[in-house]
Amino acid sequence: MDAQAGQDEPLVLKLYNPYPYQTLFNIVVHWGSLPDGTKLYLALGQTAGDSLASLSKKDLERLGSRPGGREIRELFEVPLEEQIQLNLDRVYSLFPDANRRTTLPDMLIAPERPAVVAMRLVLPKKLDGAPPQFDMVQMAGQRVLGGCTFVVRRQ
Repeated sequence: MDAQAGQDEPLVLKLYNPYPYQTLFNIVVHWGSLPDGTKLYLALGQTAGDSLASLSKKDLERLGSRPGGREIRELFEVPLEEQIQLNLDRVYSLFPDANRRTTLPDMLIAPERPAVVAMRLVLPKKLDGAPPQFDMVQMAGQRVLGGCTFVVRRQ
């Protein structure tokens, strides 16, 4: 996983496929010490396919996500690097389950082109204590292939 962002841009993660064939990957968010009231929005792009489009709203909610509406899509309508293409029909609002996790299942990634996940994080106005942190992990089945730990500091 590679990460990059400008000050007013979403954070964009590139997800690579190390195999010589298209492979299904899961993205798992471990909410760590993010405070209650935190909002996490993701937009997907450049996948070879994913099963999220075929899941019912009930199944999405069981996994910790909801399809994003127009106001969430607008968070991602900013100029990005030329080679990064988001699919604004694949925007999600995430929330933690009882184990403080969210799973985005079955993203199909081609070996020759990384998929992208763009992320926007909205924190509650008041933060006490140490800076909150969370993890995002790329998995193939039960195997961890990559991931990032994010430590969130206000500017």
